[in-house]
Amino acid sequence: MIKMRDISVDDQDLEDSTRFGPAVTAGPWAMPWSLTACGLAREMVSDAFAGWGLPRNTQCVAGLLVSELVGNALRHGRPPVRLTLRRASDLRCLVSDGSPKPPQLIVAGPDDECGRGLELVATLSARWGWDQERVGKSVWFDLRTGDDTEGTR
Repeated sequence: MIKMRDISVDDQDLEDSTRFGPAVTAGPWAMPWSLTACGLAREMVSDAFAGWGLPRNTQCVAGLLVSELVGNALRHGRPPVRLTLRRASDLRCLVSDGSPKPPQLIVAGPDDECGRGLELVATLSARWGWDQERVGKSVWFDLRTGDDTEGTR
């Protein structure tokens, strides 16, 4: 693995070549088990995406969705919480936590104070899902990249 500041390129990723070059991964970063993790995650997304030369609107959408997933991990999951960003043909943002419990997309009522986070993720991302990990799970979403897109469908 080649390591440069918190951005790494795995040998396996070198095979996933795109018009942007090889896939690049930033992280995983350990998030604090506190609400400050949401703001920290948004900053990490903004810094990484700016370094990759992605448009500001893509950074904003990704920051919003990542903070929703980090907030869900804090509310419904268990430590540790980690954030990983991957740029290949699409952008993949993963938030991992120590709970094996799958995320649940619910339909929030008009007066509900919570329950809209995964609905935002489902609406604004190209796709989303979750994977069971050896310990816990990773919830992820993809944003499209390209000269003519803004990071959403």
